[in-house]
Amino acid sequence: MNEKESSYIICGLGNPGREYQFTRHNLGFLVLDSLVKDFNEKFKNYQFYESAKISFENKEVYLVKPLTYMNYSGVGLKEFLKNTSAYDLNKFLCVLDDINLPFGRIKIKEKGSDGGHRGLASIIYYLETNEIPRLRIGIGKPIGMSATDYVLSEFNNEEKEKLPEIIQLAKKAILVFISEGIKSAMNKFNRKIN
Repeated sequence: MNEKESSYIICGLGNPGREYQFTRHNLGFLVLDSLVKDFNEKFKNYQFYESAKISFENKEVYLVKPLTYMNYSGVGLKEFLKNTSAYDLNKFLCVLDDINLPFGRIKIKEKGSDGGHRGLASIIYYLETNEIPRLRIGIGKPIGMSATDYVLSEFNNEEKEKLPEIIQLAKKAILVFISEGIKSAMNKFNRKIN
């Protein structure tokens, strides 16, 4: 598969609707929302997903947000992929929150299990492989509440102050993934935020 046959696809995970917009589980959406603004583009709304196309270093990049709710993210992504001529998992990156990482830490992996993340589990199920590159952004573990309530709650004030820096770091990691590949992105960004 040559460069012209496939574009880069960055898939951010979250839940549609204003009530979920600034919750911890929507970190994937927040990163892509910020990235699309950097390139002065806008998302177009389709039945099962939103997508936008940007160009970075002469590479065509699709930003995709499944609108099928977190636990069915794979459905929305699959619908998007039906409308693309070809895709290459080496040029695919899933951006998601991670309860198992300290708040603000990002970790890039080439493949692996869903780690208990139902959105990623859905994508693994619908793409029929766990060899899915992913960018996981730490949201920390809940204290005194269930994991479900925690991920669906909004960031606290201290986290909100740090959020722009974390989103900026995630966007940089995405662009390095596109320009230099996943190994380089892993080497540069699999560390704690300063």
